[in-house]
Amino acid sequence: MMCRELARRGVTLLEADTDGVYFAVPEDWSEMDERRVVSEVNELLPPLVQLEFDGRYEGKHPLLIPVTDNNMVSGEATSPIRYQMAPVLVDLSEHSREEVMDQHPMLWRVMAKEMEREAKIRLYGKTVGSLIGC
Repeated sequence: MMCRELARRGVTLLEADTDGVYFAVPEDWSEMDERRVVSEVNELLPPLVQLEFDGRYEGKHPLLIPVTDNNMVSGEATSPIRYQMAPVLVDLSEHSREEVMDQHPMLWRVMAKEMEREAKIRLYGKTVGSLIGC
């Protein structure tokens, strides 16, 4: 029902599971348009089911924008400033991915944080499916 109601309001469903719903909106929509749709659909749901707006995303990555005077960032707010890592264009035919990451050490930290956030890390010496040991 929720997915149908979102689609009726003009959004394109990307993913829906027990943790949440990801959807794309028309390019001319503002954040207020997105919040309005979430609010309208939330009103139609049973009392124990809640749909909440959790910020804007590019793919599955939250768009981080400054929300305080000392530049703390969040995925929920409005600002003309947006933070993201600059892409690194590399010819991998003659270099390994690790060599490139060694040239940009911050990438190792970002990769580790992303793997931790996605619960893809296991304790060293343990075998747990396809999780990576550390």
